[in-house]
Amino acid sequence: MPKLKPALCQKKGGGKMEGLKLAASYSWNCNTAKRLKVCEKLLGFILGKNEKDRTAEKILQALIPYRFYAAIAKANKISGEFSPAVVSFYWRGWPATLESPRPDTSFFHNHTVAAIAYSQPLKKIELNHMNECLAAGGKIKKIGKNYFIAEYQPIVRKENGLFLGKPKKTKITNHLKLKAKKEDFISFHYANAAEIISPAEAKRLAEITEEILQKFNAKRK
Repeated sequence: MPKLKPALCQKKGGGKMEGLKLAASYSWNCNTAKRLKVCEKLLGFILGKNEKDRTAEKILQALIPYRFYAAIAKANKISGEFSPAVVSFYWRGWPATLESPRPDTSFFHNHTVAAIAYSQPLKKIELNHMNECLAAGGKIKKIGKNYFIAEYQPIVRKENGLFLGKPKKTKITNHLKLKAKKEDFISFHYANAAEIISPAEAKRLAEITEEILQKFNAKRK
């Protein structure tokens, strides 16, 4: 999938097809998609392999992020839950000009990841699962056949809460056949590359994740 151009994100709309492919790029291999056995259909849609737009839309409407897309679109008076700006805002907080449907709650994917752990004792929170589900951004350090090695900040546990840790390298598969070069920034979900993003977009994603963890830690005190 081609990079989502920042200029398109600034508009309160954008092409529905682009928004559908962006939503599929983040959700195609999530746990719910695996449980529903729709991963191959969504991947085929992204890659243009004869999967119908309407079929992909119905699948995406059945996944958890859809209700967040709908709320974000309504709050910002955007026509279409699958507007590229709406989908991008949910996953990465970009464009920053959009507003959360509720001022007291972040309507970002990483907020839902942290929310799952609110009721759990700190020592029992499954960090591996959280980091898998996290929408993260990293800098590409190596490019291999169908994979990238990227440097990013995982969530780590300390005595007083959860925080973004020191940068570390991780392997990310490239099923979407993204074109990238070393030192490009990339976003990923469940260890699969979703988009090539700009340095500003990567910084924003790290900032909102850090803010979410700060609120998480405050609520646990």
